[in-house]
Amino acid sequence: MALQSNVLSPPFGYPVDGLPFSSGQYYGLFGGSSTATIIAAVDRIYFRPFILASAITADRLAARVTTGQATSAVKGAVYGTGRTNTGLYRPLSAPLGADNTGVATTTSNANADCVVSVGLRPWTLYWYGLKFTTGGTLPTCVSTLTTSRDAEPYVGRTMPASATGSGALTGIYYDQAYATAFPTFDGSETFTEIAAAALPVAWLRAV
Repeated sequence: MALQSNVLSPPFGYPVDGLPFSSGQYYGLFGGSSTATIIAAVDRIYFRPFILASAITADRLAARVTTGQATSAVKGAVYGTGRTNTGLYRPLSAPLGADNTGVATTTSNANADCVVSVGLRPWTLYWYGLKFTTGGTLPTCVSTLTTSRDAEPYVGRTMPASATGSGALTGIYYDQAYATAFPTFDGSETFTEIAAAALPVAWLRAV
């Protein structure tokens, strides 16, 4: 399957390219409120979609650790989007930038800065992916609320969430061993929808 451009039109009234990003600053790839949640599983890539209003060159993809745990670590990657064999838009092809070495998540109230080098366009659908490992307990990270709906306009789902927010789709996952480098997706893979579960959120650091 070919990687799609997926360039979107900005909302009415927005400039084609928004305000520039400031070097050294971190920019959140999520909307709405957040919480702190223990990461649910090892050997699993948690994916969430994002769109930027401005072009960015970034050198870090960061998770925020609120409670670190001994021997725990995270890897991060950024993917473009393409249509899968089932017709859904999901992460596709090789990652645009990936940290396959990993960063410790042992320190509380600290960033876990995954080293990436990416140049991203505005109004284009991308995905960030985070996967964790530990020899004991997984860390607690800043995460979405379980009722967050900010991913639903881009992910799509098999059944709409209820009006009260129960069952809100917060992202998708793909199971892969932590020790393995981030995969190249060809469109045949199956991603699992995540409903009513908090997912780790991420920031990009601008160069």
